[in-house]
Parts: sequence; C-alpha cells; structure tokens
Amino acid sequence: MVMVVTDPTVFRDLGSILDEESDPRIRLFVPANLKPYQEKTSAYHETDQAIQRCAADSAWLLVTNADNHYRRDFLDDLDPAADIIGHDFYSRYHRVLDESVFGQRCMRWRDGICKPNLLKSWHTDLGANIMNLNRWRCESRQYSALRADSTQDGRMLDSLIYWGWIPKRVQSCGFSHFPNPFACKHFLGLDWDDDASKCASGDLSHSSHGVIVLSPTVNFTCWSKRNIRDISDEA
Repeated sequence: MVMVVTDPTVFRDLGSILDEESDPRIRLFVPANLKPYQEKTSAYHETDQAIQRCAADSAWLLVTNADNHYRRDFLDDLDPAADIIGHDFYSRYHRVLDESVFGQRCMRWRDGICKPNLLKSWHTDLGANIMNLNRWRCESRQYSALRADSTQDGRMLDSLIYWGWIPKRVQSCGFSHFPNPFACKHFLGLDWDDDASKCASGDLSHSSHGVIVLSPTVNFTCWSKRNIRDISDEA
C-alpha cells in the first residue's frame, strides 16, 4: 500500500501512527514541491505519482483518502472476470440530483441511506471502486490527464466503461465516505445536520427542525431548517 501526502500542511503525528501500525506493506510517499490542496485539482497529480509506485506484482488498484471507512469484507468480491468492482456506498450526496422525486434535505433519506454505485459521473465515488491495475498500466491511465474540476473520479469511470472495461457492481454498502448519516450515527453516536452536510455538533433543536429517519440500515435524527414534516410518520 502506498500512502501519499497531498498537502504541505505538517501532520506531526503521521510518523508515530505509522510506527504504531508497524506494517511493512505501508510505504509513505511525499512528492516534491507540494502545493496547498485545491478542490479543483484534488491532488490527482500526486495521486498519479503514487499509483506509479505500486508494487510491480499488484493486480488491483483502490484509490482512497483518509476520511473513508471500509467494511472488513470489502475486498472479498474481487473477480478476475471483471475490470471494475464497484461497491454501493454511504455518502452525504445521496439523491442530491433527484430532489423532485425524493424530496429535499432530510426527506431524501427516508427510503434508505445506501447510495447505489452506478459507475458513472455524479453516481460513484473515488474510493468505492477497485480497478484492474494491469489494464490501467497498459492504457497509461492518469487522473491528472482529465479536465481539472474535482469530478475526475466519475469522469474516469465514464471513460473506462466507454472503452470496454467490464464492471461488477456489489450491491451492499461496504464503503463509507465521511461525513454521512451512517458514519455519524454508527461511529460517533451523533445526529445529522443536513443543512451543513456534517455530523451535528451540539443541540440543534432551537434552530432547526429534526426528523427521525427510519432507515433499513440505521435509524438517525436528521436536522434541517427546510423540512416542516416529521417523515417518521410516513415510514
């Protein structure tokens, strides 16, 4: 595993964390001339450099970042007959493009919080897909070769599918892109502030309207000023 530093901000505890893990498979890569992180480029140039440093005998590629969490069985669905293993995932962007159908803010969570991975722009996530590294190398793939607009992960999937990469979708949420309602509730025991798209820090009852979301995965309280109905009555 190659761990790449993508920002010049000093992370003083990184060395001690790696020492504590004491895992020889982890290799730290610090690119030269690092610049402050920018949303538009999303450190994809540094990511490409890190991918080039993957072990020669590696067969699969998973690109992720430090705010993601994986279920222990995430790698159990590797399939040599496929080029892309795409997992459904938890995300704060769940159904944000379908407000006319699913409703706004807290309303969009009422039928579940696991986002289907459709393996295309705006319906996937960088860390939700495992890719055929040998084919990636043969085709000289690079995220930084795509237009810099922070959506390179989805547009890369569009290109791979267009050029005949064989996908396999895993319809279970083995990946969590933090923050999201599942992660806030499951790992931190916190409610969800949907107006700010983050875990609710403190009591929001005086400033927002809270709705209890009865989800097949996890029940949680969602706070938003834009909702006026308690959708728990509709579940």
